[in-house]
Amino acid sequence: EKALKHPWITGREQLRSADPALDTSILAAMRQFAGASRFRRACMEMMAWSLSFEERQEVRGAFEELDVSRQGTITLGAFREVLKTRFDVQDEDTKNVFDALDVCHD
Repeated sequence: EKALKHPWITGREQLRSADPALDTSILAAMRQFAGASRFRRACMEMMAWSLSFEERQEVRGAFEELDVSRQGTITLGAFREVLKTRFDVQDEDTKNVFDALDVCHD
């Protein structure tokens, strides 16, 4: 418990909110991915394995902003809330993007 209160741990939230990784370019990329064919999405998923360390960190930062429960997963409800609050995205568009990104389909 003492470790969780350490400034290095508690300061991470402030860093994340100071420079959000989830911006309009990420939203545009998610929409483009959702509109792509299944084959193209499969190719992009394979290409993701070749991202540099810095690129993976950027993706991780965006994921962490969407993972509001800090459980390692993103629910449709949380995804919808973040996109509506930050970008005023409508529910139908949110569901389409979420369905394309959802690898577990649960």
